[in-house]
Amino acid sequence: MKRDEPSPDQLEHDPLWSLLGRSPAPQASGRFVDDVMRALRLAAETPLPWWRRFRSPFAWGGLTTAAAGVVLALLLGQPHHGVPGKQAVASTESLADLQTAAEEEMLVSAADHLSEYSDAELVALLGL
Repeated sequence: MKRDEPSPDQLEHDPLWSLLGRSPAPQASGRFVDDVMRALRLAAETPLPWWRRFRSPFAWGGLTTAAAGVVLALLLGQPHHGVPGKQAVASTESLADLQTAAEEEMLVSAADHLSEYSDAELVALLGL
């Protein structure tokens, strides 16, 4: 349903416009400026709660970075302990040393569980 636009003549004789024309203009009180300035000073003096200080993304980024640094320091600062009862392999300087250490570990493991290996497998482990 389409509404008809009122003509300017109809708007001039509208009772609402005549009522608005008779209303007094709003006036600010004499203390308006003083009241506004006092409210601004009071608002500036109240400190923000601690949780509102972290609204900035830079604050959250700094907090996250600090937490990650603490976790990393704790993880890197802990001593690494080997398996109890076994000697840790000394630092290997080459792949040949690593291969030798692996072969020795296999022989020790095979000696502990001889029944699980066939004779051919034991000979292959010994390299004969």
